[in-house]
Amino acid sequence: MGQKENNTVDRESFLEFLIGLRSDLFFYEGVVNSLTQQVLYKRTAPENRFFKKTLRSLFDVPDFLQMEPAHGGRVKILKAPLTYGFLIDLRAYEHTEDYLQHTFGKRSRSKLRRYKKRLDQCISPDYRMYYGEMEKEVYDFLFAELETMIKRRFAQKREQSFELPFLPVYQQILYRAILDKKGSMFVIYDGARPINISINFIYGHTLFSCNSCYDIDYSAFSLGNIDMVTHLDWCFEHGLKVFDAGRGDFIHKRKWVNTRYLYQRHIFYDSSSLYLRLQGYLIALKTKVLFWLLRALRKMNLHIAYGALVRLLYRQDKGQSQKIPPSFVLNQKIEIPSTEDLTPIDLSEEANAFLRKPLYDFLYTNHESKQAVTVLGHPKHRNKFYFKGKNANASLLLS
Repeated sequence: MGQKENNTVDRESFLEFLIGLRSDLFFYEGVVNSLTQQVLYKRTAPENRFFKKTLRSLFDVPDFLQMEPAHGGRVKILKAPLTYGFLIDLRAYEHTEDYLQHTFGKRSRSKLRRYKKRLDQCISPDYRMYYGEMEKEVYDFLFAELETMIKRRFAQKREQSFELPFLPVYQQILYRAILDKKGSMFVIYDGARPINISINFIYGHTLFSCNSCYDIDYSAFSLGNIDMVTHLDWCFEHGLKVFDAGRGDFIHKRKWVNTRYLYQRHIFYDSSSLYLRLQGYLIALKTKVLFWLLRALRKMNLHIAYGALVRLLYRQDKGQSQKIPPSFVLNQKIEIPSTEDLTPIDLSEEANAFLRKPLYDFLYTNHESKQAVTVLGHPKHRNKFYFKGKNANASLLLS
């Protein structure tokens, strides 16, 4: 009796192969990074390890990787476009400042330097890159914090995060990658509180940034730009040639990157089976049609209307359950009443978390250090607060 054909399609992420957590790329003869000319994989296993009468599908294969199909045998490969990715090719630059000078104007470079100086002045942050070693308890804590940050950030935007469902997948594989120096986690701390978290995978001379988010209470400090500069510094220090920013065509990403590439879907099938051959071609055709359809819609600017519709549906879905943070007005030039009539406020208590963003906006605007600022509450007006700093004061009125 012949072997029964498997009607299911194995859907696998190419990322695990890139960072070496999976090694069964036996249907490729070799994989070479065309940007760095580095050989990432050379087949040693026999091609017959491919299960007969099956079809496999690899997602998110960058087209700058040259994939040589295994010679001979029954395994055949189809390729279909998925979406565009973006990266920074660092090969032509000596250091971060060199890249910034070729990418940004004088005024923009000045702003980038100012963001970090102001953050260092206001909160004395700790910058930490976990690479090669990390306690599992810290790792799990940071993933929980990253999830919270993403949820808060997209609730602020009133949008659904399409990356959030992938977070548990990353959490399963990144810890081992960090210990093997095939991954890293960059964190900016304010004391013990993480305020910016980025997770990365490393293969060859490439750093792949797969997710990054910040605490929206600190938005005045432009943590995303500080994160980028720090990563570029780290890439140059460790001899990495490519910073892969991944998928997503966003304005803030466009201003940093210098290269666009194409993500592909690779479909492998047993060519001895007519059914699997037809199934493979059908999957490839559907993938291509979807890609070109989305491109056509984007050219007609229909993606803008789609984005507005997604936000509308998000708001309707959340309804009244979505907690909206209070709005506030800061009055910078005031005289603070006698502190004997006011109550000190402890911002480390979660009940007072709503005061953090106004405080950090005050710190940024007035060049104040958090350690030198006292937060005071008015006993008779519960929506009124005061920030008493070394060089400036402010009253805060919540609405």
